[in-house]
Amino acid sequence: MARALTGYATCTLLVSAFAVSVLWTAPTRAAVEQLGTFGNVYPITEKDAIAAIKDKLKGMEESGQMNALRKEWQAKALARIENGPDPVPGIRRSTKDRVRVFDPSIEVKETIRDDQGRVIVPMGTRINPLDYMALSREYLLIDGTDPKQVKWALGYAAQKGGDLKARIILVNGSPMKLGREHNVQFFFDQDGRIVRRFAIEAVPSILRGRDDHIEIVEVASL
Repeated sequence: MARALTGYATCTLLVSAFAVSVLWTAPTRAAVEQLGTFGNVYPITEKDAIAAIKDKLKGMEESGQMNALRKEWQAKALARIENGPDPVPGIRRSTKDRVRVFDPSIEVKETIRDDQGRVIVPMGTRINPLDYMALSREYLLIDGTDPKQVKWALGYAAQKGGDLKARIILVNGSPMKLGREHNVQFFFDQDGRIVRRFAIEAVPSILRGRDDHIEIVEVASL
């Protein structure tokens, strides 16, 4: 793979090529003459990249440009927190009430052994987490920019007994703004992890455990 030449390497290559061409074209030692030195002579040097970056940053600090950039970054970060993450893509408003079942079982891809090599779980075994731990809390996924969905979720959660029994998760909107407005903690499905895991396409939706499966309820009539 070709590599870009640094200033020093480029100069060295040119000097070497020039020396080779002189030696190749000179038939005898007597044909080479001392023509003297013309102009100023400078050593071939290359400024250290880190030193150059430090000089640039120092200049930005002294000019106030660095402080202006810090304020700009802080403002963007605060706006990001205040306005909420990007909406989870591909989610529509529920158009009809329906219930579907989700099997949370996973298949073990590799045999699991203890420290002595004894098999604990053979490869290919299917494990259902609900066989070992019940899902004690319901999860309400809503679009936080829709006042009707927010009102429904707040009422539903209050009836169930609050966050310990029903947690409100946004796929759009600002958890911070809604939290201040309603004095209730809101969460956000960051990067759409819950939506992808449970193949959710519409909100409002309720996720709740039912014996050995998870029940997903799409709610259209609020």
